[in-house]
Amino acid sequence: MPLQYSVLNFLLFALALRCVQGLQSTRESIAALAEKLLLDKIHNEDLHRLNGTTHLIRKDFKKALSWESNYKVVTSTGHTWCGLNRDNWSCVGDHYEKVLRATAPFNQSFNPSSLRNGTKILMEGNSYLAEIAFALVCPSSPMDLYVSMGRVNTNDLIAYYPESDVAIVLIANDVRFFYNRTLLPSLLIEHNFHPNYTALSSINVGDRHNMRQIYADMLHTYALVFPGTVFIPMYVPHLRWNCYADSNNCPVMHQPAKQGGGHQCIPGPILRDAEAFVGRIQYEEQFMELFSFEHKI
Repeated sequence: MPLQYSVLNFLLFALALRCVQGLQSTRESIAALAEKLLLDKIHNEDLHRLNGTTHLIRKDFKKALSWESNYKVVTSTGHTWCGLNRDNWSCVGDHYEKVLRATAPFNQSFNPSSLRNGTKILMEGNSYLAEIAFALVCPSSPMDLYVSMGRVNTNDLIAYYPESDVAIVLIANDVRFFYNRTLLPSLLIEHNFHPNYTALSSINVGDRHNMRQIYADMLHTYALVFPGTVFIPMYVPHLRWNCYADSNNCPVMHQPAKQGGGHQCIPGPILRDAEAFVGRIQYEEQFMELFSFEHKI
């Protein structure tokens, strides 16, 4: 069935669903969405404890990395250690320590809780986009946090900040949604998650032609289903490429596409990329406030 017809049928379904939705708090809706995505809740107090790691170190990374050594270098340089990080996003060593000491910690003025009350952010894409989300969520300490703990093999994440009713949903290389472009929007609507902002990158599927086509389908579907959403296009990775992970412990990369991955160490200079992501939304909100003011006078 052509995409436009499947989306039209979906929109009719979504309209009917909205009419029968009960009144649920955002917190309840977020918890129900997390369960549908097979994500598990992480206690806030465990997020920064060494025994709170959510992933084991895989065989290929054990020679170069331990969570103990990673914890030591991160905390000794004044940064926030996070048990959510993946082994191929984590670094150790003297050079990494030097870079961390020269890198300012996360600027809390870019904490997602600072955004307009009720802001909802959808992020769907690859592991580069996921790294920005993790680099943002880890030091901002959301009250409710849901991640994959083994029930499903993804980097999906949901973060909720109840003080401002702000929520972030990250869907990262989740094969469940690769080819059925209406499945995820239906889950979001079912759980009353209507994104004000939608950040999309490519996903790891097939060749470049397939990646571009799926990206176009993602844009088309979300534009129809959530006509009020503001798109943040991130098809090209928005990373600085100056603290290369993947067992390399933070060298600068001049040709990331030829280096076998290109993931960045978290924390590190990628914190500036995470801040820039929120800064872009803050910038958009300034115009929304101006638009609202002009229509009141």
